[in-house]
Amino acid sequence: MIELTDTIVQKTHHDEAAAIIGSFVALTGRFVLLTTELCSTIRWIIEILM
Repeated sequence: MIELTDTIVQKTHHDEAAAIIGSFVALTGRFVLLTTELCSTIRWIIEILM
């Protein structure tokens, strides 16, 4: 019974870590997308001003 509980605790811990990593990756992806969009917008504005 104790071994089973330990396994469940480890599994839950692993799932939490996976969820944290997943949300971090999603956030990073969104940030990269935003930065790319910003850079292309700035480039576009500079081309218009030239």
